[in-house]
Amino acid sequence: MPRAKGDRPEIVPDGCVNMGLVGQFVETHNDVVFTMESSVRTARVAVYELLNVQKQVPDINPLQYDIRQLLKAANTLNDGKGFIGEGLLTKLLKGTYYEHILPKANQSTNGNDSIFTQQWEAIKGLWHK
Repeated sequence: MPRAKGDRPEIVPDGCVNMGLVGQFVETHNDVVFTMESSVRTARVAVYELLNVQKQVPDINPLQYDIRQLLKAANTLNDGKGFIGEGLLTKLLKGTYYEHILPKANQSTNGNDSIFTQQWEAIKGLWHK
């Protein structure tokens, strides 16, 4: 569901001294809701704030924004067989500064045009269905 900043209550609403809201229905900063980690983080924020614990909740793992990790995850989700468009991406990035972002297991496919051809045919097949 679409949402906007401020359409959910703060973890500890203004004026509250003994109530904290936790889980996916509170305002979180720089986090993704619907994860176990976000629920735990909101609970920790509530406890720290209500008990005046001078401690910061650990930052979110920045790997969620790393394109290398996203490509690696896409490869893993496809049982290590690569992902649609990987051959095209390999061909486009070959010899460029960005060539290193491809998952290590797939760098051996550089120069192997059959993977590019296979994936290109698969992509074309999706358009003609």
